[in-house]
Parts: sequence; structure tokens; C-alpha cells
Amino acid sequence: PCLEIADQLFLELGASHFTSFGCIVDLMPGEELREYLPFVIPVSWSPRRLVTDFLKLPVSGFTLPKFAVIDRQGDLRHLLEGPPGYDLWRMVTDFRQIIEPIIAEPSEGTKEIQV
Repeated sequence: PCLEIADQLFLELGASHFTSFGCIVDLMPGEELREYLPFVIPVSWSPRRLVTDFLKLPVSGFTLPKFAVIDRQGDLRHLLEGPPGYDLWRMVTDFRQIIEPIIAEPSEGTKEIQV
């Protein structure tokens, strides 16, 4: 559900206010990253250790999916668990309530986030 939510928020909020991407964690040995169509957002992959280090979380007990909200300065503002069962439109509404106040904050410039 996180890819669908991120994609929908990107479509609704627009690239000038919101950047979104998907990250597949830990491909299996020999597994290729497949093309995630019809998503608009880019989808890539990363080893679990890099993701947990970036989010400052222990590897032990790290579960997926996660939805991270990172502000313009590159600070992690919210880390939410992806639910097992969900209503996509309700979740998009809930996530908008988290993201819109961050978008409304005055911009002090942005920094590039290294993932």
C-alpha cells in the first residue's frame, strides 16, 4: 500500500511541493528489480542495512512496509507503519493531514538527501 499512497500523494500535491519515491528493501540473490508500472514515482532498491542506518533504526525487528516523511532539510519527521489491511483513500487523506502542515512551513532552503 505504501507505493500506491506515495504515488497518489505525488499526483495530488504535485512535484513543486512533494517528492516521492519507493524503495524495495533486500532483493533476493539473483533477483532483478522489476519495473513498477503504472507508478509515476521512481522505485529503486537498497540493502536493509542502508535503510535502517538512514532511518536510525536497529536492523533487528525492522519490519516493512514503512512510510517515511522527510522534510526539506532532510530531517525524518514521521515514520509510519504500513497497515496490513487498508482503505487506500482513507490512508491518502490521513497522510495528507501529516504532510500538508510540513509543506506549509516556510522554506529555509533544501538540502540533498543521500539515500
